[in-house]
Amino acid sequence: MKNIKSFFQKTTLSLLAISALGACDDFLSTPPQGQISVDAIKSDPNAAETLVTGVYNNLWDANMHGFSYVGLTNIASDDADKGSTAADGATTYGQMDNLTADPSNGLLNSVWSAYYRTIARANQALDKIPLSPATQDTRNRLTGEVRFLRAYCYFNLVRFWGGVTLLSNLPSVDELGNPVLQKRASKEETYALIISDLEYAKNNLPIKGNTSTAVGRATKGAAMGLLSKVFLYQKNYQRAFALADSVVKNQAGTYSLLPVYENIWRAAGANGSESLFEV
Repeated sequence: MKNIKSFFQKTTLSLLAISALGACDDFLSTPPQGQISVDAIKSDPNAAETLVTGVYNNLWDANMHGFSYVGLTNIASDDADKGSTAADGATTYGQMDNLTADPSNGLLNSVWSAYYRTIARANQALDKIPLSPATQDTRNRLTGEVRFLRAYCYFNLVRFWGGVTLLSNLPSVDELGNPVLQKRASKEETYALIISDLEYAKNNLPIKGNTSTAVGRATKGAAMGLLSKVFLYQKNYQRAFALADSVVKNQAGTYSLLPVYENIWRAAGANGSESLFEV
């Protein structure tokens, strides 16, 4: 009787072990949750929209517009002082405040990495949007939104560092070690990509307030406004003026000054008539 009981115990344990192995195999073969598969992109018209939302989401990265970005912009200018004591953040914010930053300054790497992470997401989306079964107009709009966001990233990068590494598509696995992908482009080449992206966005994005445009998404006016600013940096003042003037005149009723100026900085002015683009 004792031997029979032992036999059943061993048999039960063996069956449990086999079952566990099977469960492990199922677990390992389960597609990653929270990721969009290529099959889903090909079959679900909404999947491409989700990919694009993921690019927007990266704008909330703390280093995209948080303290590191403030260090490279407001603190490095006359807009803000570092504050606190002289020793507090002396090798980071203090360097930016005194315009003595060197390559060891961690703020530089934080901002650089955040912007290239967003560019990587943008390139992934651009690579997959053509596979979507959504209408051609929808695919064009989504592509325009992503190219706007990529242009925005490169515009900030070129103003921080001049010419930078240009990644305009999704490299294959075999190309990842290619030194060409790490080559620094010229300032002119960087601006050429920015302008190309914004021209596409300008021609394919809807006007603000259009039924196909959700609040917080890039629009034709946003692309034209950013392109106007880009041409200011290129000292092409006539093109910059023409674009800025056209935003107001050719999109009548879409943009206007707020009646109360202070509301620009308050919740009441969020995505208001003065806003070209905000998230």
